[in-house]
Amino acid sequence: MTALEQVAFAGHALARSLRELRRPALWAPWLTMLGFELVMLLLLAASAHPAVSWFMAPLVRSLAGDDALRFPQLMRSLPALADALEPGALVVLGPLLAGVSTALFAQRWLGEPPAPAQAWRDGLRRGAVLVMACLPLALARIGLQAGLANLGAVRLSGISRMAAPYGFALVRGLVVVTFAYVPARVVVDQHGPFGAWASLPKAWGRGFLASLIVLACLAPFGWPVEWGIANSGLIEDRGLPEGMIALVALRFGIAAVTGLIGSGAVTLAYLGAVAPEDEAA
Repeated sequence: MTALEQVAFAGHALARSLRELRRPALWAPWLTMLGFELVMLLLLAASAHPAVSWFMAPLVRSLAGDDALRFPQLMRSLPALADALEPGALVVLGPLLAGVSTALFAQRWLGEPPAPAQAWRDGLRRGAVLVMACLPLALARIGLQAGLANLGAVRLSGISRMAAPYGFALVRGLVVVTFAYVPARVVVDQHGPFGAWASLPKAWGRGFLASLIVLACLAPFGWPVEWGIANSGLIEDRGLPEGMIALVALRFGIAAVTGLIGSGAVTLAYLGAVAPEDEAA
């Protein structure tokens, strides 16, 4: 598939995925992830409450120090605390639910009768393989996140410090695109981890640009929320530090919606651009 064909196919895949938003079964994996993240957020926000402080306060203290348990510092620390607890979801829950979402969309794109229960079984049955195959992606994202969190300890010029978060975001996006077809390789074509990794170079040649365009089109939806989080002082100036809870929750919600659309578009790109050429070869 030529570069121009990949561009056109990416637009087609995004348009078709957007039309699928009305199907409740396709939302289930991403709502599961969203529910997990919201529960985590509420526990963090209430970490000083006696009902949960016995296990949450030591965790928050270990991640952000004693000051993070005081109001309003706790509200300011919520985004960083949520980021610090995200690796568990990235390593295990994320790959499992991405596999289920891929199976659900594969049924839809291949014109098979809707069978959500079977898609869940197929995705979860391949769970260990999915976790292993997506481990390099998860570790890379965790490493980049840790690097960004520790940027304050590095001596940088003012311009470099301002540009660094955007650089980290760009590298993280490229890493996600690099491994975008792994869930389809594992769930649709039943590859093991090593087989999925070994087949990626061919997939990049046939569909890297398509998955890159999909990600590039979806990424800006989260930028306003990230700006709001980065400028949390504006919320405090209005006497609403608790607004940070809503902002982080909105970040998770946007990630769920864009994750759903991206999963559908990438799965369609895989089935339409990458897999047919594999069969032809």
